Amino acid sequence: MTMTLREHYTFKALEIVKAHSNHLYRFWFVCLKNNLKSFSFLSIIMPITIFRCAHKPEELNENFERLFKECDVLMVEQGVKDGRNNLEKFYNQVSFGEQHPIDFFRDFFTYGAFDNYVYKLVSFLSNSGKRVVIEDSPMTVNELKKWEILFTGSLGAYYTGNLQDACRMQIKALECMKELDNRREDSLKKQLVMLQRENRESKILFPIGAEHLIYYKLKDKGLEVKQEFPYKPYFLSYGSEVHRRVTVSKPYTNEMIARLFPERIVEGHLMKSGLSLSKATERARKISGRLSYEDVKDLSINTRENFPNVIESTILWLRKKGFEL
Repeated sequence: MTMTLREHYTFKALEIVKAHSNHLYRFWFVCLKNNLKSFSFLSIIMPITIFRCAHKPEELNENFERLFKECDVLMVEQGVKDGRNNLEKFYNQVSFGEQHPIDFFRDFFTYGAFDNYVYKLVSFLSNSGKRVVIEDSPMTVNELKKWEILFTGSLGAYYTGNLQDACRMQIKALECMKELDNRREDSLKKQLVMLQRENRESKILFPIGAEHLIYYKLKDKGLEVKQEFPYKPYFLSYGSEVHRRVTVSKPYTNEMIARLFPERIVEGHLMKSGLSLSKATERARKISGRLSYEDVKDLSINTRENFPNVIESTILWLRKKGFEL
């Protein structure tokens, strides 16, 4: 094993002491052993791998599978603290073959937006023998509902042709999520620091939403951490980009906020047409990036006039303007 400079000089001093006094040598030998023990963790600490992805099952691909097989501890993102302890217990029971995944879904599934993603994650976990740690979020379901009310309100305003109100409510929703995200990520940072200290020789894998910035916060704190993506290059939607800008207090424009609405519609249409999530996100971002605020305003009015045929009317409007979809 290669010695550090500190260890080299300590051993040299030890040889000198040994030559002069056998009793003094024994004293220094005990000190040396304690010294090396206290510094041994510096050479063996394993990095945390942050796997940044959308909450879609196709993002848990072969790259994730490789990282999963290599890891010892899987940390699972859990945006709210409600039910955390029972969930962590059940995840570990599935991992060690004490519960069947079917029981997991029967007892814990909420039939929400991330169900298929969670289903695939649990399928990886079943009988794997991985230790599972659940995020200890400070956020409650009721706090998350405040954001949901603002977010759905902004969509309602857009669908009824009022882009100005839609953007105003979307900004409020983003500011609300900024406060929640900052609290979550401060809590995550403390939890991951402690988890790494307690599992110095274990590889920790943490899949989390791609727009989260926890990797940079851990890096700034000096932790051993790396990040991976499902694909390279990895494209973030306009929605994710604006979310990140608001979170770190970077400037954004009303035009950027307005583009979020048609982008979501186009992305959904492209995925239903057979494109993968990564390709759909890339193309939807390019299309929405060419729209001005006035374009989106006109598109919002068009949506109102053709409601509830939101997707069809949006795609038809874009094609009339020369966009290829």
